Amino acid sequence: MTVLIIILALAVSHYAGVYMQGIKHRAFHLAFAQVRPALDFPGGLLLVVAVPALLVGGIEWWLWQGETPLLGFLFSTLVFIWAWGSRDLDRDVQAYLGAEEGPDRDAAAEQLLFAYRAPADDEAADNPETPDVVRGVFYQGLIRWFGTMLWFLVGGAGAALAYRVFQVLLCEADNRELLSESQVAFLNRWISLINWPAAVLATLALVVVGDFDRAIGKIRACLSSGRSLLSWDREIYPAVGCVHALDGDDLEDAFSHDYAGELGQVNAAMSLVWRVLVCWLTVIAIIQLTILTSQ
Repeated sequence: MTVLIIILALAVSHYAGVYMQGIKHRAFHLAFAQVRPALDFPGGLLLVVAVPALLVGGIEWWLWQGETPLLGFLFSTLVFIWAWGSRDLDRDVQAYLGAEEGPDRDAAAEQLLFAYRAPADDEAADNPETPDVVRGVFYQGLIRWFGTMLWFLVGGAGAALAYRVFQVLLCEADNRELLSESQVAFLNRWISLINWPAAVLATLALVVVGDFDRAIGKIRACLSSGRSLLSWDREIYPAVGCVHALDGDDLEDAFSHDYAGELGQVNAAMSLVWRVLVCWLTVIAIIQLTILTSQ
């Protein structure tokens, strides 16, 4: 069931993501504006996220335990689609690749750099030929796909919704304006924390689907350089992905892809994100089949 729900979310995001983005943005912003006074109380920020998540989780559990689990499936699917990254990552990458240099490409790049902060260390100096947009593709895959998937697996639709609320509250400018500086700093640390397990698992998947030795070597180099483990989502995971994206000719597959130059690196990054997604879905399917056959 979980794999089917994820595939449905991918399909809806691909075909209706452009329309859903505006709807989600307005709905979240209206909700945040209504509960703005509660954000000033101690723990109010977490309470604003926890209450709807617990409510959704309770409804989901009740529906699945009832006599018509189909309602539980439909409810979980709808909430998960709402929690899924509203824009389609593949379309955003193709828009960037197809845009002319100048304002059009800059506008397309903004969608791939959304919510991504370039590492404030020597990572850019180590890889000066790697544009930020390449690392941005990996980070977008994390916050749009993998983070939502992992928390859905761990805590159901309520946890997936909570993950999306955290992302939207911090990463969209008009929502962030509702917060104080201390709340923004708190959310930055909290998001790094909730991104961490998904970023680690996505990095391990890159080790499997890419060059094992080079990926492991990059992880060791990042960890030995003294990087914080909470920087895994914005630094270590994209850095490991860039090891492969820099040399896209190593990404042999059945499709004819151009991995040369800067645009080729972006194309290679998207191919790697897709490979990680397939790896995750395969593991999830195997685990679910194992559980079903053991009952």
